[in-house]
Amino acid sequence: LHDKLAALGGAAVVETLKSQDKLDKTVNEMLTAQPQAVDGITYAEKIDKAEARLDFTRSAAELDCHIRGLSPFPGAWFDVDGKRVKVLKAAPVDLDGPTAHVADEGPVIFCGAGALRLILVQKAGKAAMSGDEFLRGRGMMAGQNLVAS
Repeated sequence: LHDKLAALGGAAVVETLKSQDKLDKTVNEMLTAQPQAVDGITYAEKIDKAEARLDFTRSAAELDCHIRGLSPFPGAWFDVDGKRVKVLKAAPVDLDGPTAHVADEGPVIFCGAGALRLILVQKAGKAAMSGDEFLRGRGMMAGQNLVAS
């Protein structure tokens, strides 16, 4: 979806700019090019792999935003038994338990505040799978401490 929308968006911008002369005066005034202000411009550094690692001491809401911001690439991740697991989609849930431990209630990991339900994950070199499939495949077990992994 991301790639399809990127291609469509690029084509739409080009088409809009080509047809600018044909638009009425009001719309033309709205499309007048403006130079970018030089004040406040900063360079965004490349995201380091370590920045994409999930820190379960943070709140579930923060981690949800972190995951959405890094999906699909480079992808937020955590380790289970020394193996990297990329989280493609998750949702915060209102559960409490020991931080960085897997809950008994399905593919849920307790966070600093609340918990995170894994919806779509991907093991290194494997296809994406649901959080439930990951749990059934013994990707992690209820009660497991992910920090000790």
